[in-house]
Amino acid sequence: MRTPHIHDEVSSWRAVRLPGVDGPNTVTCATEVGAITVALAAAVVSTLANRGVPGGSGCVVIACPERAPLLGPVLLACGIGSITSWNTRDTQDFSLRRVSSHNHILVDLRVPEDLDDEIEDAITAGPDVMSAATVSLAGLSDALRRQMIAQIDTPVLAACARAMVLQTTPGDVLPT
Repeated sequence: MRTPHIHDEVSSWRAVRLPGVDGPNTVTCATEVGAITVALAAAVVSTLANRGVPGGSGCVVIACPERAPLLGPVLLACGIGSITSWNTRDTQDFSLRRVSSHNHILVDLRVPEDLDDEIEDAITAGPDVMSAATVSLAGLSDALRRQMIAQIDTPVLAACARAMVLQTTPGDVLPT
């Protein structure tokens, strides 16, 4: 069962407002999609490690990457070897099943109305990822408070994803 939580509109993302480093009138925001990006990246890195795929050689397909725009850059910063983006408009030429069969992992961010078939072993924004995203949001907030980071960008999200991987028990996909 899927529970998509990544929204099409930036305005629908929930944000945690944190005091900015440039003074009390500035704000750094940690968005829901940022937290989900961290959890998805951690799940990808852990899954590759569990499958014995050496660092730097993992091949990942992201279906509908526009739903988590920083996921690709964060995965690259985490040491993923290659990323292929796939959108529903690509279906005519290349089915998602065909594209994903030549890669190690599929991160499937399609919404239910776009599902023509569900692909086994895909990483989705389901309940486990949402639970981990809650943990990552707490970690992002703490990192921002302690380090006085001016913005949440790719290196910050990648560092949070790597920290989640370090907290994950071998054989698991995300921390429990």
